[in-house]
Amino acid sequence: MTSEAAQISKDKGNTAFKAGDYPTAIGHYSAAIVADAQNPTLPLNRAAAYLKLGKNEDAERDCSRVIGLNQNNVKAWFRRAQARAALEKYGEALTDLKQASKLDPINQDVNRKIVKTEELLKKKDAQLREKSARRTALSQAAVPNPPPHPARRRVPITIVEPESSSSKTPVAAPASAVSTADDFLKPVSSRPLTSQPSSSVETTPKMLAPKPAIPAAASPPLAAREPKAQPTSHSPPPIAPLPKVGGGIFRPSGKHTIFGKNRDDKASTPTTLVTFMKIWDAFQLPEQRWAFIQQIAPASLPAIFKSSLEPSTLVSILQTFNAVIKHSSTPEDATLIKEYMTNLARVPRWSTIVLFLGADEKKLIAGIWNHLSPISGDEDANARKAWGLT
Repeated sequence: MTSEAAQISKDKGNTAFKAGDYPTAIGHYSAAIVADAQNPTLPLNRAAAYLKLGKNEDAERDCSRVIGLNQNNVKAWFRRAQARAALEKYGEALTDLKQASKLDPINQDVNRKIVKTEELLKKKDAQLREKSARRTALSQAAVPNPPPHPARRRVPITIVEPESSSSKTPVAAPASAVSTADDFLKPVSSRPLTSQPSSSVETTPKMLAPKPAIPAAASPPLAAREPKAQPTSHSPPPIAPLPKVGGGIFRPSGKHTIFGKNRDDKASTPTTLVTFMKIWDAFQLPEQRWAFIQQIAPASLPAIFKSSLEPSTLVSILQTFNAVIKHSSTPEDATLIKEYMTNLARVPRWSTIVLFLGADEKKLIAGIWNHLSPISGDEDANARKAWGLT
């Protein structure tokens, strides 16, 4: 039996669906599902709203949930077939339609959808075959036929024997052809050699006189003969100047967090949820996120988040506020956090977001409000009430 809270949310969702406001209808149906998770009608209605918005994967998931609760629900089989056909899963869609036709054979919508899905499946198969044939033709055209191997022929080879050494006349090698490597093995004398007189051969002093040896002192030192190495510069690279201090969070314990004026983590003010999440996820420390969110005017939060704020994102913002209150709270910070809390409650679909918060998150909300200034008027009372506090 449907609970009273689920029935109220379901009625609101039906009204929004009839008015064409499908995002609002999804929000009310989601609240009804939270109140009564065993009612198959609630996810079935939400699947219809998802189909209207083109969210076929979400519609397929909700219909599968309904089938898990009631396998005889014809609408669940039919709507899941619609979602799968939109995702081009024609084979699975045809299976769902046949199951729906089995449960309700006289349903004309189901029978017409079967015929149309079979045509789409045949068309897709033909396209796949055509693509496969085209891919095969291209691959064959890219690899040309290898050229034929050239014909081989045998060539006779005549072995020429070298002439015997006895038949050759020895030829004296010229002086310039003598290897100079043997000269390094001959002893070199530092004094002139005395020639022996000979009656048959006349020698000249020029031929017998050895080359004068170079004195040891005249030879240049080894260091002088070697080329000097070019000096290399080993000077360290210039040190970049330190960034200028532009502020920070100063704590009584002495563990301060200093921010530079031109630091890299400073980002421009976001105007959409996508830009906000991209910068928000890039920061991990609470002081970094607090410095970033201070660049956003509190009154602009509803326009940035619109109806897409997720509970997980809200919890991360609350954790940042809680860290600031505990470690570096000032009267100005408390006032600013209070303005953020008040404007967050004005985000569209706020009541649905609060429904998904658990006991720990609600305890965190109560702790943050307790650290802020006491209730000063109807506006503060309404803000606390919107957060689920009395």
